[in-house]
Amino acid sequence: MKISKRETLLGLFALTAILFGLTYWLAGSRIDAQRQMKTDKARLLHQIELHKRILAGQDSWNARLEELHSQLPLFDEKTAVTAELLKQIKRTADDHGLDLVRTQPYREEQTGTL
Repeated sequence: MKISKRETLLGLFALTAILFGLTYWLAGSRIDAQRQMKTDKARLLHQIELHKRILAGQDSWNARLEELHSQLPLFDEKTAVTAELLKQIKRTADDHGLDLVRTQPYREEQTGTL
């Protein structure tokens, strides 16, 4: 039995088409997974760069926090803070042209170090 050159080429083309089809069928679901992993990787790399920039600015944030912390008024445990807070509220309301009808302080409760 002699196989002609034409039949050999047709057989090779058919085998090639079958192999490509089989490969696509078997790897089709993995292609979608690979695309999803690629987009996830790009998103995660972007987030990592963002977090690195945020962490790089941490020293300036801590310096600003210390500056603001030093501006806070200090009260000892026995001093009532309510009166001072009511004065600040009244002052702020007057600055904005508001008239506070009623300001009634409640009893202060100690909560931890606050």
